[in-house]
Amino acid sequence: MKFSLASMGIALAMAATGTGGARAAAVITVQNSGSDGAHAGQAETIYLEADHLRMTRPDGSMIYREDLKKVWSIDDAHHSYREITAETMQQMQAAMSQAKTRMEQQLKSLPEDQRKRIEAMMQQQGMGQSPAAAPPPMTYEKVGAARTVGKWSCTPFRVKGGPEPSDSGHEEYCIARLKDVGLTRDDLKPLVSLGKFMQQMGPGGRAAQAFDLDAQTKAIGFEGLPVQTTRYSSDGKVEFQTTITDVAQKSVPANSFDLPAGYVKQEMSFGRPPGKGAP
Repeated sequence: MKFSLASMGIALAMAATGTGGARAAAVITVQNSGSDGAHAGQAETIYLEADHLRMTRPDGSMIYREDLKKVWSIDDAHHSYREITAETMQQMQAAMSQAKTRMEQQLKSLPEDQRKRIEAMMQQQGMGQSPAAAPPPMTYEKVGAARTVGKWSCTPFRVKGGPEPSDSGHEEYCIARLKDVGLTRDDLKPLVSLGKFMQQMGPGGRAAQAFDLDAQTKAIGFEGLPVQTTRYSSDGKVEFQTTITDVAQKSVPANSFDLPAGYVKQEMSFGRPPGKGAP
C-alpha cells in the first residue's frame, strides 16, 4: 500500500504527549483528488505526536515509529502488516540494483531503436538512474500571487527535481507560512526524521528532499508548510491533488501508534510475487 509523498509532505502539526489512556495529538484531515492514483478521491487522516506518525485511509494505515526506527504498512482487509527497517531498505536497494543490471543486460541484445525506446520509458519512470546516485536537487519557482486554500493564505511554487526527469511534468506546492498555521520547527521533527529514515533507500531521494525544511526555507525565503500539492503531467493536466482541509488538536487512544492486535506479519517480497494476504 502506497501513501503519496505529497500527503506525507504536508502531514505536519503541533503535538504533545498525553497521559493515562490517551495521547494529545494533532489530527490532520487531507483530501485527495484527481484522475491519477489509486487513492484519488479518498480522505486521509494523519496523526502526529512526539516521535510518532500515523497516516490512515479506509483500507489501512502507515505508522512510523522513530523510537523503534520502523515503518509499518498495515492492511486492514487482510489483517496483516509489513515492517520496514534499515535492513529491509538496504535489501530493497540491492534488489533494485540487481533488477536494473539484469534489465541492462537484456537491453544489449535488442535492436538499437527498440533499446532506445525502452530506455526512454525507463527514464520517465525514474528507473534510469542508479539507486546510489543522487538525483538533481528540488527547485522552487514562484508562479503566481498568494491565494487562499482552506483556512490559510499560501503562495504557489512550481517544484521540480528529485529523481524525476525534467520532462515528466512537475508539482506545484501552495505553501503557507509556518507561523500562520501555528507551527514551529520543533513541530516538524518527526516528519524530518521520517525523511532521513527513508533516505536509506538512496541518497537524495524525493521523500528526503521534500522533508528537508532547511533546503525549502532557503529556496523560498520563509519557513512554510505546503497546504495544497498539485501534480501536473507533461502536458499541463492535473493528475493528482492533495489538500489539507483541517488541523486540530485532539485526544487519541494511547495505542494509536501501535500495531493492531492479531495482525500477521508479511515478509517483504523484494520483487517476488507476494504471498496470500499480503497488502
